[in-house]
Amino acid sequence: MIALWSQRGDSNPRPAVTEKMTSATADPLARELALAMGDGRSLAYYRKVVREVSPSILLRARGEVLEEKQIKKSRGAMFACLVKKHTAAAGRVC
Repeated sequence: MIALWSQRGDSNPRPAVTEKMTSATADPLARELALAMGDGRSLAYYRKVVREVSPSILLRARGEVLEEKQIKKSRGAMFACLVKKHTAAAGRVC
């Protein structure tokens, strides 16, 4: 879809993702993240984030959440916050 935007000359609201994952590889990772965060209800969020964010950022955020002993809200909320923080630090927009 990103290639179609650039061919038609439409403006793309997001920068192109360089490490785009196929649905075959994205779905198992999304399930793994949802289970690790104890957040199976939000599987759609994890599928979306796996498609749009680099796996290295996702795994880094997952590791930080799993190491944290005192979580204020929930693992899922902390994961989402860390993904946003690491994505911004890498110069990308979620």
